[in-house]
Amino acid sequence: MRLHGLLESRYSGFSAWEAFRLGDYDVVGCHATKMLLEPQLKLKLACRAMELVGLSCYYLNEYVLASQTLETVSLVHATHPVCQLFLAESWIKSGKRKLGLDLLASLKEVSHRSPELLMLLAGSFENIGASKEALGVARSACELEPENSTYLKDLSYYMVRSFGITPGSIGLAWQAVNLEPDESSFRVWLATLYKSIGEHQKAFDSIKDLTQEQISSIDCDCCLIRLQMLYSSNGRMEQAAWCQQNQNCKSVASPTRHADNPYRFSLMNLPSTVQGLV
Repeated sequence: MRLHGLLESRYSGFSAWEAFRLGDYDVVGCHATKMLLEPQLKLKLACRAMELVGLSCYYLNEYVLASQTLETVSLVHATHPVCQLFLAESWIKSGKRKLGLDLLASLKEVSHRSPELLMLLAGSFENIGASKEALGVARSACELEPENSTYLKDLSYYMVRSFGITPGSIGLAWQAVNLEPDESSFRVWLATLYKSIGEHQKAFDSIKDLTQEQISSIDCDCCLIRLQMLYSSNGRMEQAAWCQQNQNCKSVASPTRHADNPYRFSLMNLPSTVQGLV
């Protein structure tokens, strides 16, 4: 995940970070609280622990609490631009749209030399329904790294979101495939574009040679269903079965929300280390 790569060096060694990386957002708060109770904990480390709590709250759809936590930390210590992105989205999702949009706009300037941050910013704009802004930011990232296959595929996606399927969006998808032909997600995206405009043979040709290992790497159920239909309609029953098998393997339960969920706290209920930040 692009997010993890940007944050690894900042949180490496935190037990809360290991839980976050694994998607165990419900327990990040427990790890962070234990850390905050350590005697003589430095302010910088306390703030970073709370950043992880705020990010986890976002992923648990606790947008008010996410914004409260990230905003509080930002008042007393410099936060990572990624945390500011999540703060902006949390503000927007909790009803403070103007604050969030203003922060996203300011982050365009901060991120202009980092293609990774630009692509995350594009995702934030997309998440709030601002597809054309997402497209512009993604285009800037591709100008910085014109041969980054992932960025080209994402730019194709944002172009479709803004203008529908065009020769340009298909061309970008092809560029991504040509740069990294073994990446199954790029071929699936290309097939999706062709299938959506009725080019079924071209759609099938895009994915006909995918191996079982490549299909098993696809974690999108909708994509797997589309692939299964393409394979079935072209007599490729073994590959269709691989798609079905992969759907079954990836059917997992939603994260458990415990009755004593560590996120069911207010800032005033946090350990004394953090009370001093408020």
